[in-house]
Amino acid sequence: MLPKKRQIRMTPRLRQLLASQRQAFRDKFGREPAPGDPVFFDPLADQPRRWSAQTMAAAETAFVEAARIVGVREELVYAFCKTGRIVTARNSKSLTPSELAEWKATIKEYRNRKHRDRQ
Repeated sequence: MLPKKRQIRMTPRLRQLLASQRQAFRDKFGREPAPGDPVFFDPLADQPRRWSAQTMAAAETAFVEAARIVGVREELVYAFCKTGRIVTARNSKSLTPSELAEWKATIKEYRNRKHRDRQ
C-alpha cells in the first residue's frame, strides 16, 4: 500500500535533488520520466521500477554501517531503523504530528532500554 499523499514545501535544495534524480533517470533509461515512473528508481533494474525489498534492505544496511562509522548517535540509528526516517531540526517541520511523535517515542524507547540495561 502506498503512503497517503501530502504536500511538502519545495526548497531550493529539494528542487536541486529532484533535478539531479531526473537527470539520473534520463542517463539510465535514455528518456524523460513518464507519469507513473518512480522518482527514486532501482539503479540495478533494466526498466524503471521502485527499489526492490532486497535493494532497500541492502541500502539500509549500508546506511546504518556508515552512520555508525562516522559516529551518529546510536539512538538516532535505532530510530531510523524503526521508523525509516532521518529527522533533523530542519526537516521536522515537514512531518505530521503523529510522525514526529513516533520518532520521539522511538528515541525515548531506545534511551529507556539503555537505562534498564545499565541497572
